[in-house]
Amino acid sequence: MDKGRFKSIVSALKQYALTEGERRFVGLTERYFAEKGILNEEQESALEGIYREKKKYGKGMGFPEKGSVKKSTAP
Repeated sequence: MDKGRFKSIVSALKQYALTEGERRFVGLTERYFAEKGILNEEQESALEGIYREKKKYGKGMGFPEKGSVKKSTAP
């Protein structure tokens, strides 16, 4: 995984509500990448898997799902 792709995925993941384990994994992966400049295949696969899952199900923080907000009507 190149640096641009890595930064793009990590940046996008920060928009989603992550579990404690996911948050910890992303942090550890950031540190590893900063030190080594590369991820191993397992790290890449796990990081991209988390990203795909969050993107697929739209688990964003603070943003309602499209169509889930109902307009209130005044009586």
